[in-house]
Parts: sequence; structure tokens; C-alpha cells
Amino acid sequence: MIRDRMQIARRCFFHIFPFELLPSVFFLVFSKESVSLVVWWIIMFPRFIPRALRLFRYFRSMEMNLQVSVSRLQLIKFALVIIMSSHWIGSLYFWVARVQSSSGTTWLDQVSAFVPQVDIYNSTIAQKYILCLYKGFDGLSSIGYIAIVPNNALEMILGVMVMYNSIFISAYILGSLFHYLLVSQKDPLTEAHKKRMTDVMAFAEARRLAPAVRKKLIQHFEFQYKKSVQRKSSAALKLPRSLEVKVANSRFRPTVEKCCKPGGIFYKCNSQFLNALVTLLRPVFFMPGDQFIRASEMVLELSFVMDGHAEVVEEDSVKRIVRSDVEDPSVIGEVSFFLGVQQQYSVRAPYDTDIELLVLSKESAEELFKNYPEQHEIISNNILQSFNLDKDGNDLADVDSNADDREEDADAIFLRNLIKDTVKRRREESFLSLSYAATAGDLEEVRRMLRKGVGINACNYDGKTIMHMAAAEGNYRVVELLLEEGADKNQKDRWGNTPLQDAVNANQGPVVQLLVQWKSTLNTENASSRLCTAASQGDLETLKLWLEHGVDPNVSDCDMRTPLHVAASEGYDKIVEYLIAKGSNVNV
Repeated sequence: MIRDRMQIARRCFFHIFPFELLPSVFFLVFSKESVSLVVWWIIMFPRFIPRALRLFRYFRSMEMNLQVSVSRLQLIKFALVIIMSSHWIGSLYFWVARVQSSSGTTWLDQVSAFVPQVDIYNSTIAQKYILCLYKGFDGLSSIGYIAIVPNNALEMILGVMVMYNSIFISAYILGSLFHYLLVSQKDPLTEAHKKRMTDVMAFAEARRLAPAVRKKLIQHFEFQYKKSVQRKSSAALKLPRSLEVKVANSRFRPTVEKCCKPGGIFYKCNSQFLNALVTLLRPVFFMPGDQFIRASEMVLELSFVMDGHAEVVEEDSVKRIVRSDVEDPSVIGEVSFFLGVQQQYSVRAPYDTDIELLVLSKESAEELFKNYPEQHEIISNNILQSFNLDKDGNDLADVDSNADDREEDADAIFLRNLIKDTVKRRREESFLSLSYAATAGDLEEVRRMLRKGVGINACNYDGKTIMHMAAAEGNYRVVELLLEEGADKNQKDRWGNTPLQDAVNANQGPVVQLLVQWKSTLNTENASSRLCTAASQGDLETLKLWLEHGVDPNVSDCDMRTPLHVAASEGYDKIVEYLIAKGSNVNV
């Protein structure tokens, strides 16, 4: 962006001013009485239209300038409308007089008749213009001092047009004054803005903010208000849910749909989730040069560029540009927002224009994913797959060409490794939280962690899963929930124990029965010591459980003693009878 005033002046003088001067040169050449009026009007319109467009753009820019008073700007616009109207009305009257000059019955002839001192045909250009300007104001105000009436059809048509123009201008000015003086004072958007600015000033006073910071705050909220007024936003618009979804889809869905293609963050997300998402998006405007995402910080708002473009910068260099007018996704900060990774680059609005973003706050996203937990996992997996990682942060087997191109960039390699470490660390933390909840029997916390996507069959360094821990502690409802959610009921730890075996070892009878109902199995290797222990303790239920899983009743321990030896020595008659009934050898 050019900031040197001399350079700006040179550029304007040599590149813009010649094109601005060109229509005036043509006007001077062709603005003669000998030139046909048709040719004159053809030359006038190319001269008039660019000037009108520049004037319109200028006032649009002034409306967004925070240093310009709105009331003074409106006053200037009203004065300009009146002056320009009288100018054009007078010019049209002069044109009509030129067309009908041969008849001798034009309004100029009547002026000469009523005011002999005015010789219109021998007057200077300035005198003619003043007379035409008087005629223009006379047509607008209808209080002329000279009784001039239309003398031909053209003057009559022009008189009707002037009347309509006068009515239109009066209605415009009175309507604008009524709006600014009465209606706008009670507009919900204006009332909300006044209250917000009062709160901002109170906040700045209470925190004793520096004048520069206070000015920046005021400019930000004034800018948001002016943008809202310009876009016809309303603070009090409340719509039914069905209509709100339709309006949000109409306004924001095209921007979100760009992220639903293969490789986008919303790929494979269902339509119901997207409908809920667009209703939570809110438009936010940023002034030129405003930085809305900072490097080395966590992103708390997911942003989509809706109008304009955003610059991704590292220090003062622009790394890339996110545009809204292309088919590529215009999402910003998705890695930090969904994966909890620090933002690598800052993002700002361009210096030459403002931008409009669609923003999803962290709080709104958390409420949304409470109802759609599986969609959060889909989005996270989409982001991880774009970096060739699986949901646990491990490398995927198939590496596509996009990943190869990305890995050639040192910054991308660093970001990929950072994502991998962050995902693995968060998985470990989530597993620890789930383990603690399962051990403590906190059913709701276990359910919440599972809905967040924590692996139900993940295990610790001993190979024990959540099912092992809950079964060993005898948490019946937690074990039941895990079974219903599809946990592996026969997974073995480092010692070869299944959840059923841990429940048996901990004498958790109800959990043992539950796991047996779900066809959980026991590891029958080295079962002799367990059978002998059950026989020595008189635990008939455990003994039955082992034998029903196919353990030979004649297995022996290191002393060559069978369960029948142990039960007989301890005097457990029922166990002895049961073992004999199961085929235990009495002669061993």
C-alpha cells in the first residue's frame, strides 16, 4: 500500500488526471452553437456518467469513514442534490430554448420582453448560466417573479418533468429528515449501538485504557454499526426456527458448501448438521489492516471469508491469500480451532479494503457438537487426513501426491509434526480421563468421553482397556455401557487376562455374570493355579466358571496336586462332589 503523499500525487497526476481531463477537452471543442445538439448530448453523457459514478463512490467511502460526521455529510448531500437539480433543470431549459430559437416564442424571449435590460443573445456565458440557474431554482420553488408560461410542446413537457422532480426532491429531503430525526432514534439497531457504546466507554474508563486503545475500540464498534446499517441488519429480527434455517442457508450455505468437497473440512458431514451450523454463523466486518488472528495463539473463532480476501502473514510478508470469489474453501484457522494446535501465522484484512467474515465461536461450536458428536470426529479426521495422519496421529499407509507436495515445505512439515504430537498427547489425556471415570464408576463422564470420540478399546502400558478397569472395580453399569457401545469383551492385557478374568480375580460376582451373559471368554492357559486357588477357598462359582470354559478338572499345580486334592484336604464336600461329577480322577 502506497503511503508517501508525493508518490500518490505523482501517480494521480500522470496516470489518472489525463483521463479525467479528456472529456472536458471534447466538451470545449464541441460546445459551440454551430454544433448539432444531438452530437452535443452524445458528448455530454460520457462526460457526465463517470463524474456521477465518482461522486457516488466518494460519498459511499465517506459514509464508512469514522472521522466524518454523519449529520454534516447528510447536510452536504442535501445541498448538493438541490444545487445539481437546479443546474440540470436550468441547462435543460436553455437546451429547449436553443432548439426552438427560430420560432421566437421561447422563455428567453419572454424574459427579454419582461426585462428589457437583459439581452440574452448578447450576454456572456456567465450571465446566461446565472439566468439558467435562476430558471432552475424557479422551477424547483415555483415562486418565480416573472410570469413566464410554456409556449411550445417541449417547454410544456419539461415543465411537467420539473414538477415531478420537485415533488421527488421534496419527498426525499423530508423523508430523510424524518428518518434521521425520528425513526432512526427509535431503531433497534441504533438503540443497541448506543447501549453498546455506553458499555464500551464504561469498560475503557474502568480499565483505564490508553487513549490509543480506547480510540481503537470505539473505531471498531462504530465500523461494525455502520456496516450493519449499510447491510440493512436488524438487532431485533426474530424468526421462527424453520424460517431462520432457510434464511441462513440462503445467505451462508454457499460459503460453507465450498468446504464440503473432497479434501474439505466438512466432507461427508450430514445436511442436518450443516443446517444447524449455518444458523450459528454470524457476519463480522474488519477494517482495512485489522489483524483478527495472531500467530502462536489458540484460535477461538472459526472464520470463513464471505466478502473480500484475507492475508495470511508471517511478520510482514504475505504467505498466501484466502479469497471469497473462488471455488476453493475460504476457511481460516481450522487446524487450531478443531485440533487445539497453536496458530502458526497471523491473519489480517488487506490494507486497501475491509472484509466480511462468517464467524463460529468456540462456545457455539461446543453446543453444536453436543448434539452432533460424530460430526466433530468426522471433521477432525478430514483435517488429519489432509496431513496424511489417522485419527490417532499416526502416519497413513497411502501417501497421496498432495501430501508429497506439502512435505516439501519445511513449514508444512513442522506443522504436520506439531499436529501429530498434539493429537497423540490429547489422546493420552482423554484416555486417562476416561480411565479415571471408568474406575470411579462415573457413568455420565464415561458416556460424555465416548461421545467425544475417545477410543473405547484403547489400552494403557499394561495393555488394559477401559473394560478391564471397570470390570476389576465391579462397576456394573459402566461395563454394561461399554458392552452396548461395542467394546471388545475378550481383549487381553500383557498377562493374557480378559476383562472376565479380572472380574473373577477381584470377586466381582455381578460383573462376572454380566460378562458371561455377553459370551465373554477366559484365558485357559495356566489355569491350574486358579482352579486350585478356587478349590482351596471353597469358591464353587469360580470353579464352575473355569470348568464351563473347557478347563480340564484334572490339571495340576507345581506340586502335582489337582483341584480335587486341594478341596478334599480342605474338607469342601460340595466341591469334591462337583469335581467328581465333572470327571475328576479320584485315583490321581
